Amino acid sequence: MNTAKKIIASLACAASFLAATAEVDEDARAAFIDAAKEAETGLRAAPIPAGSAVALLPVAGTLGEDWMAGLLQNAVTAAGKTCVVAKHDPAFAAILAEIEWDARKSDILDPKTIDRFGALKSAQILLAANVTVAQKTAKDDDVRCVFVEVELHAVEISTKKHLWGGMFAKRRYIPGNGAESVDVSEIPLKLREAMQENLRSRIAESITASAKLGAVKTVAILPISADTRAYIGDLTRDAVSRTRLTPKNLDILTLAEARHAMRDSEASDAIMYGSLRDLSVSRNDEDPVSEVRSYNCEVQLCIENAKTREQLWSETFLVSEKEVKDGWWYALTRYFPSLKSRPWLLVLVPLLGLVFLIVLCKVLRAMTRVR
Repeated sequence: MNTAKKIIASLACAASFLAATAEVDEDARAAFIDAAKEAETGLRAAPIPAGSAVALLPVAGTLGEDWMAGLLQNAVTAAGKTCVVAKHDPAFAAILAEIEWDARKSDILDPKTIDRFGALKSAQILLAANVTVAQKTAKDDDVRCVFVEVELHAVEISTKKHLWGGMFAKRRYIPGNGAESVDVSEIPLKLREAMQENLRSRIAESITASAKLGAVKTVAILPISADTRAYIGDLTRDAVSRTRLTPKNLDILTLAEARHAMRDSEASDAIMYGSLRDLSVSRNDEDPVSEVRSYNCEVQLCIENAKTREQLWSETFLVSEKEVKDGWWYALTRYFPSLKSRPWLLVLVPLLGLVFLIVLCKVLRAMTRVR
């Protein structure tokens, strides 16, 4: 699947997802806004020549035209760049028809495709977006987390040079669902070590068991999206190193760039990429004896043929560890050990105390009654 196809297909998925329910719509929009803000920061530092007009290519579907494109246009402008909407150029419709954009047969990083856009009079830079939306569900199919990715690329028309690219991913946890984002450093050490080993082992076992990877010897590992500390990326590299595959670092940040670089290169047999869909803590059980917290990590990974883009391997890994903390009952029995064998005293003693207070009040009232 080429870049243009991925852009359009993923946006169609995004549109259907956002139309599903009002609640998800609101949270997905908020996640997209957060991603656009990060994109703005990236664009501000992008080596786009001063004064060059940036043409925002259309992001297919209702979401792209009416909303997502607006977010991206605002991000470009806020980053101090000059933004024009490509579809307003008279030559644009003819260009799209010529390169069969709607048929998703073009790649924005392909020099031949860039040549076609040379007919645009209003722009010097092309900005293409690849938008992916995914949702994570918890028990009883309740929506728990919304995950979004926005991949952007800026290309100079005259030189056909790829100037800048970036992946901006955000997770948003639905308020009230019991889960909240957690940083890796906040996971207790013993639980974190158990989760690490669980993830490494399962990735290595799955790769080793895949027959489709038989001809693959080297794999270029791209950064995992939403992995802000590169923590999961390092664990993934560790896991691949346990297999017969040799991991390679090509210093490439995005999938589109990797695919383009591999087209005429023998640097690696395959490309590995993925996303950190969930890294959260949920308080899933509280009782008089203990408080239980679940630390969850969900990672989605793919390996594709560097030449043909065939999906050779794909799997989602969910690892979870529970932390059990002593509750208020433990603290109470620590000071009153007799409650362990006679828990009914917890009800009886306060009840007797209440009866005593009632009797005492009546006695005092009788003693102070005017005779």
